[in-house]
Amino acid sequence: MNPRTIGECLWEATNLLPKREAEVITCAALNINRATLYSHPERLTRYSTARRHQYWVHRRRVGEPIAYITGTKEFWSLNFEINRSVLIPRQDTEVLVEVAIDLANPADRILDLGCGSGAIAISIARDTRTVVFACDIDTDCIELTLKNASKHSVVVKTFLSDWFSKINGQYDLIVSNPPYLSPHDTHLSSSDIKWEPQHALLCKNLGLRCLTLIITSATEFLRPGGKLLVEHGYNQQTPVASLFKQSGFVQIETYKDLSGIARATKGVRRE
Repeated sequence: MNPRTIGECLWEATNLLPKREAEVITCAALNINRATLYSHPERLTRYSTARRHQYWVHRRRVGEPIAYITGTKEFWSLNFEINRSVLIPRQDTEVLVEVAIDLANPADRILDLGCGSGAIAISIARDTRTVVFACDIDTDCIELTLKNASKHSVVVKTFLSDWFSKINGQYDLIVSNPPYLSPHDTHLSSSDIKWEPQHALLCKNLGLRCLTLIITSATEFLRPGGKLLVEHGYNQQTPVASLFKQSGFVQIETYKDLSGIARATKGVRRE
C-alpha cells in the first residue's frame, strides 16, 4: 500500500459508507478531529494508520457497530471506553440517569446493579458528586467501569455480584438496566444488537425474568423510603408496574425516553 493522504482516506471511506460514518471512522482511525479532516486533506498518513483505517472501514461495511470499532461511545455528554464484552450505551438509557439524579440526595448510598461499562454509575456519580457502588457478574465489566471512572475523575466502588448475591447492607437508591429482551423479540434483527453480548440483552419469560428477580428481591436491600429504578422494554410497562405493586412498593411511576416510549419505572419501599 502506498502512503495515503487524509483526503484519500476520506474519499475511500465515503465511497463505501454513508458520509457521516465515513467521517467518524476516518477521524478515529487517523486520530484527528473533523477540522483537520477537511483543512489538511493533503497530509500524509503512516502506513500502519492507513491500514488500520482500511480495516475499520471493512469492519463497518460488514455491519459491526462504530462504537465497537472505535472503542468509544458518547453517553450523557461523556465519552466512554467500551468493548465487545459490554452493551453499547444508548440515548434511551439517559432517562434512567436523569431520573436517578433527580431522585438522589447528597448523602445517599447508590447502587448500579449490572454496571456494564459503568456509563450509568459514572454519569450519576459525576452529576451528584456522590460515591456510587456498582456491581456486575463479569470481571471485564468491572475492569472497564474502573477504567472509565478514572478517566472521568469520579469514585465508583465496584464488586462482583450476580445481581443481589453478594450485596451487603442497604441503599437509598438502586438503579439497573438489566437484560429485558425476549429471545423472540423482533429487534434482535437490528444490525447493531446482533453484535452485542447476548447474555446482557436476552432474558427468559418474555424478557421479564431478570426484572422479576430484581424487583421482588430489592426491598431487602433498600432502606425504608429507598427507591428502585429500572429500565425496561417498550411493551413492559404494565407487567413491570404490577411487579412493583405486588412486591409492596409505593409511589410507582413510569418515565418516558426522548422518543416518548415508556422506558423506566420507579418504586419506593414503604417507610
